[in-house]
Amino acid sequence: MGADTKAIALNIIAASDDLRTQCAALTFDKLPQDLMQLVPIVMQGVTKVEEYASQAGGLTGPEKKEVLVKALDELIKLPAYLEPFDGPAIGWMIDYVVLGINKLLGKNWYPFAMAEDSL
Repeated sequence: MGADTKAIALNIIAASDDLRTQCAALTFDKLPQDLMQLVPIVMQGVTKVEEYASQAGGLTGPEKKEVLVKALDELIKLPAYLEPFDGPAIGWMIDYVVLGINKLLGKNWYPFAMAEDSL
């Protein structure tokens, strides 16, 4: 049986004051270029889900993505006409962020976690 991704997403949101603050500060005055504001938020979200998964264990790659899409979809408020597209758009951004990290570090993200701790 799969993980309760909605509950996990809500736990990550509850534990992420900084992520909530960043999402609340987003503006989308100039589209599409303002969508680039999401990249650092998605990167931070990826690290939050990885931290959770390393502590809780047992989440597959697709489950981690689903958790993050649900969490960010809750937090990011796009203009009403874009709301139907935000889930898929967030999913694509997650794919590209993870692809970039995998290209940089391979499938072992341990050096990434160490770099985060040493900041």
